[in-house]
Amino acid sequence: QEHYQDCNMNIGSIADALDRNPKYLSRVFRYETGTGLLDYINEVRIRNAKQILDQQDVSIDELSEMVGYATVRTFRRAFSKVYGTTPRRLSRTED
Repeated sequence: QEHYQDCNMNIGSIADALDRNPKYLSRVFRYETGTGLLDYINEVRIRNAKQILDQQDVSIDELSEMVGYATVRTFRRAFSKVYGTTPRRLSRTED
């Protein structure tokens, strides 16, 4: 949770930091939490994006970078998966 903003964070980099095999780490994480590691990382990023969106007026480009996505397209897709709409539409409906 402390490093969710790092766009280079992935299962491989986490496994390296913990000196574990990526497949093993993924399997243990899913067993312990009931969710996949990448799904968890995306949930943390999107939850934080929603908080930022609620508190600040930032562009989607800025927001996606702030929460660790390398591309806006990936960010929009992940956001839509969680909230069922785009970040911009969600921010407009809550005004």
